[in-house]
Amino acid sequence: MAAPAHTSTKRPGGRFQAGFRRFLTAEVLYPAVAVAALLTIWHLTVVLLDLRATFLPAPATAFSKVFRSSDTFLTHAPVTVFEIVGGFTLSIVLGVATAFVMVWSRAMEKIVSPILVFLQTIPYISVAPLLIIWFGFNIAPKIVVSFLMSYFPIVVATAAGMNAVENDMIDMVRSMSASKWQVFWKSRFPNSLPYFFSGAKIAVAFATSGAIVGEYVGADYGLGYLIVLSNSDTNSELLFATIIVVSAIGVGFFWLIHWLEKLCIPWHVAFREEESHGRIP
Repeated sequence: MAAPAHTSTKRPGGRFQAGFRRFLTAEVLYPAVAVAALLTIWHLTVVLLDLRATFLPAPATAFSKVFRSSDTFLTHAPVTVFEIVGGFTLSIVLGVATAFVMVWSRAMEKIVSPILVFLQTIPYISVAPLLIIWFGFNIAPKIVVSFLMSYFPIVVATAAGMNAVENDMIDMVRSMSASKWQVFWKSRFPNSLPYFFSGAKIAVAFATSGAIVGEYVGADYGLGYLIVLSNSDTNSELLFATIIVVSAIGVGFFWLIHWLEKLCIPWHVAFREEESHGRIP
């Protein structure tokens, strides 16, 4: 008698459940453990060294200040968020355009590269007062500082992605009588997307810092203004509560870009996750 055919015991939803468990572990559990460990170290430092709240408030004190001053943060946080979004958006538009020009023309690459390096070496804390002189105390100088700090990672990452296309791929596209523009659109642009999103994750952190730097120098609203105010009043609780809010905004933007990356290039993210779990031959 012939042996019965082997039938899979896997349930239809087993693959989804396994993927969901991996998602909870990598995207939720690990970050939660890291945050819990950081808060524990912070709390133990305060308790064991018997530090005063004016020197270093406990985590519970700082977080409670966030909720007790929620009206204040709801007034100032939207200003900072607008500055971050404005500077980061500007860095994407001009950064991708700059990367395109650099890859399109080697001569332009030789011209633009020294300028980029020069811009990256500028201490923006010293440039911010000059921007205030030029643009005034409105929101424009903060957006400019946020843009300047987030511009470089976008350009470098996107240009690297466009240049990382294999020569065989370019030759294949050209063999189909593709124009130079079509070579960019069909090969260089898709290849640059993973690099672009990696640079964008770094750039959004710089954009957040840039907005705070701009507000730190001169502002009447914003989370940077609250940091200056709490420093002048030696209000450590408000200072650390503001830092928590700024960090939450930065982390939120980071995960937003991470989600957009999965949405825009799922093929790359899926491949990376498969490789990390050892299922790529």
